[in-house]
Amino acid sequence: MKNKENRKLNMYLNVNEILEKNIDTWGKIPELKNAYNDFVDNVKKITGLKKEQEKDTKSIRKLKENTRINLIDKLFPVKNILEVYAYDRKKTKPIKNANISRNKLLKNKDSLLIDTSKSIWKKAEKLYSQSVLPVEKVKSNSKKYKDLTKYGLSDKILDELDKARKEFSEVRLKYKNQLSDKKMCTKKINSLLKQTNRLLKKKIDKLMVLVERENPQFFKKYKESRKIKKITVEERNIVTPKRTVQQDIPKQTETTKKTNSPVPVKSKQPRPTPQKPAKPTVKKKVSANNKPKTTRKPTVQQTMP
Repeated sequence: MKNKENRKLNMYLNVNEILEKNIDTWGKIPELKNAYNDFVDNVKKITGLKKEQEKDTKSIRKLKENTRINLIDKLFPVKNILEVYAYDRKKTKPIKNANISRNKLLKNKDSLLIDTSKSIWKKAEKLYSQSVLPVEKVKSNSKKYKDLTKYGLSDKILDELDKARKEFSEVRLKYKNQLSDKKMCTKKINSLLKQTNRLLKKKIDKLMVLVERENPQFFKKYKESRKIKKITVEERNIVTPKRTVQQDIPKQTETTKKTNSPVPVKSKQPRPTPQKPAKPTVKKKVSANNKPKTTRKPTVQQTMP
């Protein structure tokens, strides 16, 4: 259950405790009593479903992982035997799933791993049964015959592979059922929480106003129990404390000031850019024909007054 759902359930339990203790004060109203009985039934159902929802699945998940690795360990030698057998027989079409690598088997989904192991086991069982045929049948099928016992295949290896496959499929099914049960529990809890909330708002809260005049103290306690307690800021800081500047930087005392004196840091100055030497200016000789023409300024005639 989430924090919000847990807080609601705690509120329901507080309301139930107060109503159960003071049943003499409000128990005279029959419709209120019927609503209270429905309320108690819902709370019991929610607490029971909560226990089922919070069941630990770590153990069965670990068992599933172990049985999966065991299946791959039993499958791999049979796969290799079939691969070598196909190579010796010079088959153009390789045996299905015989060339699969171990890394690919580890990465495969559970359903695909079960199908792969089943197909390899069936093929190996079929070829092995031909290896154990009587002598008469062997001579008639001498072209197709190949003794797989020479490759190391035996009844024990095939039985262990079949057993590992069945064991893994059973554990996987149990794990899937547990996860589906947890999902169903969450759905039921959510629907029961909505029903209980409506029952309190639409019936119990409104009929409880009749008791306010006779027993104001009880009514006050009931109203307080109806409040959903939120997590305070202090509790949040305890759960996830935030780092402050004062926590990070310790206070310096007289002794630490002497020992931990700040070391002067030399500021890096920019390196001077090397200046290129100026090229010597060469005066060009001006010939008489190529002398620059001088422009005369226009003379302004001054008018006499």
